[in-house]
Amino acid sequence: MKLLIALAAIWLIAAPPALAQQPISPKEFRDRLVAAMQKERPGLCIQLKDDRTIYFGPSQTNCEFFAAIENQYLQYLNDPGSLDGKIKFFARNTIGIMTDDGITTADMDKLVLVLRPRGYAPKSVSFDFAGDLVALLMRDGEERMTSVSPDQLKAMGLSSDDAFRKALANLPARLGPQTLSKDYGVSLVSADSGLITGTLLLPDACGRLAGTLVFVFDRNAYATVDANDKKALANFWRFESGVVRGGISISSTVLSCKAGAWSVVDPPR
Repeated sequence: MKLLIALAAIWLIAAPPALAQQPISPKEFRDRLVAAMQKERPGLCIQLKDDRTIYFGPSQTNCEFFAAIENQYLQYLNDPGSLDGKIKFFARNTIGIMTDDGITTADMDKLVLVLRPRGYAPKSVSFDFAGDLVALLMRDGEERMTSVSPDQLKAMGLSSDDAFRKALANLPARLGPQTLSKDYGVSLVSADSGLITGTLLLPDACGRLAGTLVFVFDRNAYATVDANDKKALANFWRFESGVVRGGISISSTVLSCKAGAWSVVDPPR
């Protein structure tokens, strides 16, 4: 129980250590953003996938657009003042996706890969990774990340394999500052950019994390533990069980590097 209490705050991802005011939760941020979008564009179709994902469209029968708003939430956490102004700006920016001209060859340096639960963006380009996780191709914009469709790739003249290779090559330069914390032998890693899960797809990731268990519990955070530290391992599994059963985690997959490849580790239920 102590572990869950100590780590619960980290689930909000990379919040600064001291804030002038208590930040709102991801869900409240999403709800305020949705309200501002509906005010800006009456009649807008809105479908809520989770606390940081919005499907929307120009009419109640057309909800084809998709936005992952974790970058916006992270920007808010880094500067929580003037919330109303930020929400209004983000709302207009998100609605602007409907009038985007689409991805062009100029966006190739913005392609990235992140880990998401299967079914997160079913019409987007992805490939199976491990367990319930998929590697999702996205465009990393200044204010938001957007998924990439097969038609958009075709317009860019890229195959899926070429796009995945380009996205992996882009990740190190776009990752930015990372945050590492450790409690009760369990380490948690996140990044200001929202791209930390993508680093598990890099060629050296499996070898670099050999001898550890890895748990992707958030879209911008994962936990690791030394697989040979029995006390820390017990804390790790207690944390995993708590966030999965509590509906907090995006995934129930725990990973281990074996023979140079990621494999799924079953929990000791």
